[in-house]
Amino acid sequence: MRRLFDARRPTAVNLGLGEPANPVPNELLDAGVARFREKRPGYTLNAGMLNLREKILAWYALPHMKHPKNVTITVGAQGALVATLMAIADPGDEIIVGDPAFWTYRVVAEMLGMKVIAVPQDRRSGFALDVDAMVAAIGPRTRAIVLNSPSNPTGRVDSEDRLRALVAATEKSGVWIISDEVYREIYYGETKPPSASTFSDRAIVVSSLSKTCSMTGFRLGWVLAPDAITDAIASVHQYNVSCATTISQFVALEAFSNPDWLATNRPRFTKQRSAMLAALDQHLKMPYFPTEGGFFVFLDMSALGIPSLTLAERLLSEADVVTVPGIAFGPGGEGHLRISFAESEENIVEGIRRIAGFVEKAQRLS
Repeated sequence: MRRLFDARRPTAVNLGLGEPANPVPNELLDAGVARFREKRPGYTLNAGMLNLREKILAWYALPHMKHPKNVTITVGAQGALVATLMAIADPGDEIIVGDPAFWTYRVVAEMLGMKVIAVPQDRRSGFALDVDAMVAAIGPRTRAIVLNSPSNPTGRVDSEDRLRALVAATEKSGVWIISDEVYREIYYGETKPPSASTFSDRAIVVSSLSKTCSMTGFRLGWVLAPDAITDAIASVHQYNVSCATTISQFVALEAFSNPDWLATNRPRFTKQRSAMLAALDQHLKMPYFPTEGGFFVFLDMSALGIPSLTLAERLLSEADVVTVPGIAFGPGGEGHLRISFAESEENIVEGIRRIAGFVEKAQRLS
């Protein structure tokens, strides 16, 4: 993906964006910086500012997490994932992920010497969580199952019924459930996506404000973890980075003190999603799973018979559109492209038109 991004021309339409195109709102930034200026602090506590951890704890209101020590403020959600995996697993232990899934889970676990068990999710069901397959993959060295809902790349939201079934079916094994919820505030149904953390004391939540408040460069994330593991996570975080960036913590404190900020991007993405789906239906007419959360569409391009990496490369060179090949997310993603509606509505429509022109030409020449 990095190679594709680096090769794009100034004229390219970027439908590969993994971050909001709009910046953090000036009012939020100014208010957070004002908080910082008033205090002018240096390092915070290793686990993060106490008042920020209290705000996050209150926002989630989880029944089995009652103390600020259950929250560790990290360097983005990726820092949260690294600290969590190092705290719960050793080299040689196993981590279960879905296929397709965000590639960071696999790469981070393998960097730490862990074995990744990728469990295919059924594309016929829109890559819905396959509880039976996940449970069947559990072995004596399995330490955690990693979930991501809403999902990058599929846009799928795990249903409460499937999450409860997974919690019940893994009770005996005692494996941790790591729930990556960075897109949870960006949803298109009537209610916020469910989280396993609301009904399981084995669930660990990893999240950030990167997508919620367009704070991708602030590197501000967190882990909510049960008593049994939270001290270990905080210790790993402490010796990795000491503490998260102080000024970013103050901006986050402003966001959680005025929770309307946590909904700041949802109306924007709702409009851009509508523009994306309308453009797909009008111009491209390729199958896709209707996005339930986040800002991606996982587009089924298998009818072209072109490997997804080759297809993404050709779209960049021949149509001047950046996309992300499905194979980047595992073998289960082959035949797909991840396209983002984090761009402007105008660029979304133009990008889909360009892809449609490429497809028409490819089908005519085949």
